[in-house]
Amino acid sequence: ASGIVALDLMQKLQRIGIQAYYYPDVDMQLTTVCNMSKNDLCIGISYSGQNPSVIKALKQAKLQNTKCITLTRFGSNKLSELGDVKLFVPAVEPLIREAATVSRISQLFIVDVLFTYLISLSPDKIKQSLKKTWEIIHT
Repeated sequence: ASGIVALDLMQKLQRIGIQAYYYPDVDMQLTTVCNMSKNDLCIGISYSGQNPSVIKALKQAKLQNTKCITLTRFGSNKLSELGDVKLFVPAVEPLIREAATVSRISQLFIVDVLFTYLISLSPDKIKQSLKKTWEIIHT
């Protein structure tokens, strides 16, 4: 479920001209993070905060002095400990669940808040990017 959130964030960032990458394949995630630098930003998303591949990726990013944002359930967990900026969603679902409805929607909400904030930083430039991407998709 957190992968869906990461994909949504990537799509939103790319629509406003920010290069962002998410790969469902763990090896591709780790390959990408190995080429990050202090000028990049690594965002780790895992509701449980215990996903081994996400934790491994953020540990590698930290070794390269890359700043990290974590998005996970409220409370201390392995993932949140790696974040320079820690974003939390309510810890309302059990870790073993049938459908990650509340946690996924909460994470998507945080992504939308971040996206709206980024738009507010440079609204004219970003509106141009949004217009260009809308036009190419809808023509």
